[in-house]
Amino acid sequence: NSHGGTSTSICETGSTDSVDDEEEKQPKGCWSVLYAWPRKKKATLISLAVLEFTAAACLALLAPFFPVEVESRGLSDTVSGMVFSCYGFVMFVASPIIGRYIIPRIGLQFVFLSGCLFTGTCSILFGLLDDVTDKEAFVTLAFIVRSAKALGAAAFSTASFTYVAHGFPESLGAMMGTLETFSGLGLTLGPVIGGGLYTVSVSTPLGGYKLPFFAMGTLLLMTIPINYKLLPKIAASDRRSRLLLNSSKWKCSCIRAAMVACVAAATGTAADSFIDPIFEPYLK
Repeated sequence: NSHGGTSTSICETGSTDSVDDEEEKQPKGCWSVLYAWPRKKKATLISLAVLEFTAAACLALLAPFFPVEVESRGLSDTVSGMVFSCYGFVMFVASPIIGRYIIPRIGLQFVFLSGCLFTGTCSILFGLLDDVTDKEAFVTLAFIVRSAKALGAAAFSTASFTYVAHGFPESLGAMMGTLETFSGLGLTLGPVIGGGLYTVSVSTPLGGYKLPFFAMGTLLLMTIPINYKLLPKIAASDRRSRLLLNSSKWKCSCIRAAMVACVAAATGTAADSFIDPIFEPYLK
């Protein structure tokens, strides 16, 4: 009996261990994965999330008042729409080039930080366009500054995807989903922030137009030293980073499933953003 009891207990123990192993193999939920991260990883996620939110808010904050500025200079809504659209066009063209050719040559960290610096600085410069009275000069500078801002955004956005894939391979979906959530939140709250700062600061020395761009551009620049401290140093010889950077976005976009996703994303974005340059006059 003692031998039988011993064998029974061994079997029970073995079955318990197998159950525990099966439980460990089961995938954990998104939030449980994030909660289990060390403090530095959590801080990195927060820093990147703030960057995504601020960059998206800088993109969208001019929607409530920029058409008014364009109209006050005797320009049409078409010009306003073209200024809005040049941002996405430049990012579409520049992102594959930066990922394929620029980052492998000058380094991932440099591209990321310089992209943040470029985007924040151009956001502040866009606020200075209020002082330009000549309409041709205003339009020309608006295109130049916003295109340069898009170039910086393409740089840090492309580099950040590599950072995420390299630093968080075990929870890539959770990380990307979290960052996309904050980016969407920035696009949602950007017009609210821009309109609020524009209205509040009309009677201040900064004027109604300048403060939204100065505030959000400065906030974006403040993320640079934080990300410099938190983000890992990835060597150019690292195998994973080489694979990520050398994979062609054009080849990926030729995959049938990727083509469907790209068309759906482009259509959805167009449906959401076409109203930005034309809706403001109807709110008066």
